Amino acid sequence: MKIITAISAMALTLVGMRPADATTYTPAGTFVLQGTGLCTLTVTITVPDAAPDVHGSASHGHSATAVPVLGPPSSSLCASATFVGAPYAVSYNGGNLSITGVTLNTVAGNCSGDIGGIWDDIAKTLTVTQSLGGGAIVCNVRATLNLISGAISIIP
Repeated sequence: MKIITAISAMALTLVGMRPADATTYTPAGTFVLQGTGLCTLTVTITVPDAAPDVHGSASHGHSATAVPVLGPPSSSLCASATFVGAPYAVSYNGGNLSITGVTLNTVAGNCSGDIGGIWDDIAKTLTVTQSLGGGAIVCNVRATLNLISGAISIIP
């Protein structure tokens, strides 16, 4: 069996592909992150259960979606800004967590792109460092989002 696995991995490498790396979010469920910058940003992450699979029978998932919402505003601009097209896909590369394909409509114009930053799996925080740069304007998204509901671990 080891020989077949080695040959399969080598064949994928030769054609420029590699076996999929499955990020594991555990447990499956709904988790809420929240933080305040200019506006309060709340992100609800949903992880569908993939168990049982090759990664075990305990509750876990290999994909996630996110729904960001701007909450009680500290600025009048926050009240008029809305995310459209949610839920958005979530990706993780072993240190950086990104909410991809986000569109934010504001009174000044629309912006789009990914909201991302550094995920600390011990502190359960997302330090957002990536702003929405596409669209008519650039929207700066800067905050540290803390896990306020649920308990999640992310394993690359």
